[in-house]
Amino acid sequence: KLGLNIFILNIYYLKGWVPYRKFVFSMLLVFIDRVVIFYAFQRLAAKFEKNKKKKKKEWIDPLDELADDGICLEKSEASNIYEDLSIKHLRVVPLFFVQMMLISFYVRNLNDDTVDSDDSTKDVHNVKWVNWVVAVVFSIYASDQQVGEKFSGEYWEQVLGITSPFEPDFDDSTSHQRNTETDDFADVGGVEATWFFAGRCCSRRLPSIRVWHGWLMRWAMDFAVNSVSRDIIVYTVPILVSVEGPLDFVKDLTAVMFISTLDDLETHKSVKQILVKLKFREFLNRWDWDREQRGPVRVSDEEAPHQWRHLLSFHNSTATSENVKQWMGQLNKQDRSSLLLSTSLGDYVDDNEEEFKSLDDSAAATLWQSFREARQKARQMPYVPPQ
Repeated sequence: KLGLNIFILNIYYLKGWVPYRKFVFSMLLVFIDRVVIFYAFQRLAAKFEKNKKKKKKEWIDPLDELADDGICLEKSEASNIYEDLSIKHLRVVPLFFVQMMLISFYVRNLNDDTVDSDDSTKDVHNVKWVNWVVAVVFSIYASDQQVGEKFSGEYWEQVLGITSPFEPDFDDSTSHQRNTETDDFADVGGVEATWFFAGRCCSRRLPSIRVWHGWLMRWAMDFAVNSVSRDIIVYTVPILVSVEGPLDFVKDLTAVMFISTLDDLETHKSVKQILVKLKFREFLNRWDWDREQRGPVRVSDEEAPHQWRHLLSFHNSTATSENVKQWMGQLNKQDRSSLLLSTSLGDYVDDNEEEFKSLDDSAAATLWQSFREARQKARQMPYVPPQ
């Protein structure tokens, strides 16, 4: 970080380096360092290392969390609102809009061409070098706590069922664990897909188009905020505060970094907890759709289950244990058992009943009890990662 900050300082204030579009060139430099050079050297290290590191834990220095070669262990919790897929899109989009607008105002201020003002970041005579040094030290040692957790590609790999082309290949048990949870995500509104490629038959479960594109949108939001915007703030805030007075320096150094933490969750949420709620939502939608064929009023996807307590209140009269059991038997006959919990998710519900206590007291309690007691059949088509 120190080297990048020095380069950005030279771009802004060293005559002859970059005569115009200083912010754009600064961000281009950050991209080259953080993406192009980083992943190029990571792949070279993985390819030419004599003692191959085949397990992820071998890439992690147990005494220094920062010395991890860019390889992260599996992420089992959602830390921000974009990763928590049990939260409705309508609650996420407004927050994303606010964060993007705040970042755009910040970038506009950095690109202000008014050189004559006393707080212009384009005039080297306005720079207070002590401010810049303090801000750089702060960004190196304390910024991670202030700007929140960075974007996790590992999390979205297991959600979307894709693998990063940049990471080395691993043969440890964590890859099997990720495939298991990827299968669970694919079960949410999923379909069985079979295709032929290069003379081979490939089969895997895929989420429905509606669900998958919604998750892809959440991935893009998370990347825009917790990767792109986060790096913009960390590497340019020393330039912004270097021209300010003492009080404004203190306020802006911490306030600007707060932008990327607006989406953080107060408490992290387990991936398994998210999966259970997603699958129960699809389960309820299917129950509602089947009832519609017999005439009752249907709940729309937007009205359905994130707010569990009022969910399906008008279904309660017909959701008896007997007809729910009969309906679930029909699901198994129709090979729709993917709507039900896998063994690992069912065990998680049994071990963490407090997390789902609100469902026991809701209008959909009968459906919930039947849902949590059932288990899906063994998958006929195991997960096959895309080539």
